[in-house]
Amino acid sequence: MKIKTVTAAIIILLTAAFSTSFSAIDQTYVERILKENRDFIDFIDMGVTNFSQDKKNDLFNIYQKHFNAEVAFLQGDYKRAFDSVYDSQKDMVVLYEHMLTELYLEDSKNILDNIAPVIIKSKDPIARQYLTLGYRDRTLARTNYVVG
Repeated sequence: MKIKTVTAAIIILLTAAFSTSFSAIDQTYVERILKENRDFIDFIDMGVTNFSQDKKNDLFNIYQKHFNAEVAFLQGDYKRAFDSVYDSQKDMVVLYEHMLTELYLEDSKNILDNIAPVIIKSKDPIARQYLTLGYRDRTLARTNYVVG
């Protein structure tokens, strides 16, 4: 009888130890993705604030989901925190795509096209090199967008 009791106690202790260690892994993982998500939100905030006032509500909804994830993390509900971060990032992908395609790539093309005739007429080799680099970087950004 004592052997069964000791065996049951050992099994219970091992189960508790393993469940605690797995929740610690979940906690550290969720803590890391919360910080990364916060950095992503800070990055997109500058573009929305400066260039796209009509997307403020989208940014607010993204931040609200992130805030709910932080609250869930503080409550110890790591699965709900992870799900909220994931939902926030799904919405953020749409906003990043809008900012890149509709604003940055179009505006950079307009700027480069407007200054290109002046640079070509000036026959300045350094200015031409920078113009070429500008077009190259814009094409590279477009390629990275398509690959992503």
